[in-house]
Amino acid sequence: MDWSLRFLGVGNASAVELGSPMSVIERDGRPWLTIDCGGEGLTAFKAHYGHLPQAVFVTHVHLDH
Repeated sequence: MDWSLRFLGVGNASAVELGSPMSVIERDGRPWLTIDCGGEGLTAFKAHYGHLPQAVFVTHVHLDH
């Protein structure tokens, strides 16, 4: 079993060029847990994995995610 952490965006409301904040814990290269999701997060997730996440774990509420 291989675990990894993929960042699909590390920006914020002031640094949108870095993408919306979102990360995914992967198991064997497949998404296992999606963490937070900014405005462009779903677009980045779908572009990388080919589908939308089944669920998103929201750590806190901000306007940028």
